[in-house]
Amino acid sequence: MNWLTFALATIVFYSLMDFFIKLSSTKIHSGLGGLIINFTSTVVLLVFLIFSKLQGEKVLETKPGGLVYSVLAGGGDRHCHHYFLKDVCHGN
Repeated sequence: MNWLTFALATIVFYSLMDFFIKLSSTKIHSGLGGLIINFTSTVVLLVFLIFSKLQGEKVLETKPGGLVYSVLAGGGDRHCHHYFLKDVCHGN
């Protein structure tokens, strides 16, 4: 698959995520919604990692800085979700 296919899939899935967040925004606390989103993502990625490991990939191998940058990206992503959920919940 080429990069355009992945880019289009990303647009579709982010749009679906935003749509479902908007539907749930008046029915759940933004913090709990964020926790559920991240927990679901974690489960899906865990299944992907297990599948990749069973295919013989070295999923636990990292290079210098890999973990640090991943943690920083995760913190940024978490803040993006938090502010997006707060924005949607307040109807702005």
